[in-house]
Amino acid sequence: MIRINLLPYREAKRKELARRRTMLVGAGAAVIGLLFYAVYLGFDHRLQQQQARVDFLRQEIAQLDVKIKTIADIKQQREAMLAKLNVVEKLQKDRGLVVQVFNELAARTPDGVFLTHVQEGPQGFLLEGYAESNGQVSELMRNLEASSVFTAPRLEIISKSELAGSPVGQFKMQVSLRPALEGEAQQQATSAGKGAAGQ
Repeated sequence: MIRINLLPYREAKRKELARRRTMLVGAGAAVIGLLFYAVYLGFDHRLQQQQARVDFLRQEIAQLDVKIKTIADIKQQREAMLAKLNVVEKLQKDRGLVVQVFNELAARTPDGVFLTHVQEGPQGFLLEGYAESNGQVSELMRNLEASSVFTAPRLEIISKSELAGSPVGQFKMQVSLRPALEGEAQQQATSAGKGAAGQ
């Protein structure tokens, strides 16, 4: 009977299987490594895209900030122009009115009455001055009431004083403009403002 020693054959077979297993494990590891690298590349590409978007948005925001600043500057210039226009309108309104007021005061002030202060206020005009007698102050009030410019004179205070060594009465009174005159002045200011805006 012939005896064959199969041990070397089996050992060779075992080594071949181990080598194949090692190759399979190595190939699997290489495939897994490639998959991880592909995922990494995908994430890196997405990250670069997002970074590009962020950079683009930052540039757009910077441009919008410049535009917003320009708009704010234009608004400030507009407000300054409106303020100047209001001043011009007020001057247009007051130009004719001031002449009329002083002409009427000069015409209605009796002899012996001296005006030292005339001030425009929200309720009309404040008049301050001196009079040689109380009767002259009363005459001034009657004259102002009869005027085409003034109405409703109200004496606030009258007191004894001296002027150049002579006894006088020092007075303070309020007087209003007639409503028709106020409306006319406002109408003049409105038409002057429209004329300025049209130019």
